[in-house]
Amino acid sequence: YTPLNAYGISKLANILFTKELDKRYSNIGIRSYSVHPGAVKTELGRYSFFGTILSLPGFGFLLKENDKEA
Repeated sequence: YTPLNAYGISKLANILFTKELDKRYSNIGIRSYSVHPGAVKTELGRYSFFGTILSLPGFGFLLKENDKEA
């Protein structure tokens, strides 16, 4: 178990659920979409090299504050 792997699996589950929902109900006009919210500032970044880079001074403008945007 790694936190970053678990996070990735949960995001994949969201996408697969959305695809199946759209497949089942699009014929009656109910559509389902999965979208990326952008990079959100959370503690998950501490588990990855990319997250570590984004936490360095000067890169914070690339991240949304999790209590405001997401």
